[in-house]
Amino acid sequence: MDTVEHHLETLFANEPETPAVAQAKKEAADRLNQLFNDWTDNGATPSAAASEVIAHTPTIASILPHYDPAVRPVTGLDVPTVSAYWQRRAVYARGLATGVGLIIMATGVVPAMMALGARLGIHAEGLSAIGFFGTLAAGIVTIVRHRSLFAPLERKVRRARVSLAAKKLARRRLASYRVPFTYALCGGISLFFLSLIVPMLCSGVPRVGDELGGTLLFACVALGVGLIVYASTIRHGYQHLMR
Repeated sequence: MDTVEHHLETLFANEPETPAVAQAKKEAADRLNQLFNDWTDNGATPSAAASEVIAHTPTIASILPHYDPAVRPVTGLDVPTVSAYWQRRAVYARGLATGVGLIIMATGVVPAMMALGARLGIHAEGLSAIGFFGTLAAGIVTIVRHRSLFAPLERKVRRARVSLAAKKLARRRLASYRVPFTYALCGGISLFFLSLIVPMLCSGVPRVGDELGGTLLFACVALGVGLIVYASTIRHGYQHLMR
């Protein structure tokens, strides 16, 4: 009987701890115990009865959908489903990259607003504060909005099995994305180095050289980070479905 119990624990080892799964496990245990007792009552040895019970145990994919189809589908995530998931993830990646870039750019807006305020003859500190907090808020709102729209689909995908065909497609997509990812990584690093050169190039600009250089420095950093964040988010979407 210990062999049957061990087999049942192994069967449910990778399943989420939800009430539906717990109920399915309990009822499966009752059925296996009854089957084991039937075999022993008919004269089978405990070892032979355990072997017969294990041989007649249904697969986990056929057990769980009876209780909660959203937990473990029989066929797993198919190719159309994962393709739609990648499309939604691409939208989320753009929103995340934009939000991160805006948060970084919030500091770069300050010198530009200071220069603008000085030229217009208005309160430069107040204008720069409005620019900073406005850009910062825009970045945070962008990230939160896109995350809230994408999170339900991501949770669903994480709970579900992935079909073999979808895994093969994810592997091919990841392989084909290596070159674009490398370009994005190199582009982001190049923008970091460019951010160090831009202030020196702008220092010769009369009157607004320092402010322009500071703003362009943060703009380059924001673009570089955003590019890397976008490419990494897309790449992780392929890796996640190869689990």
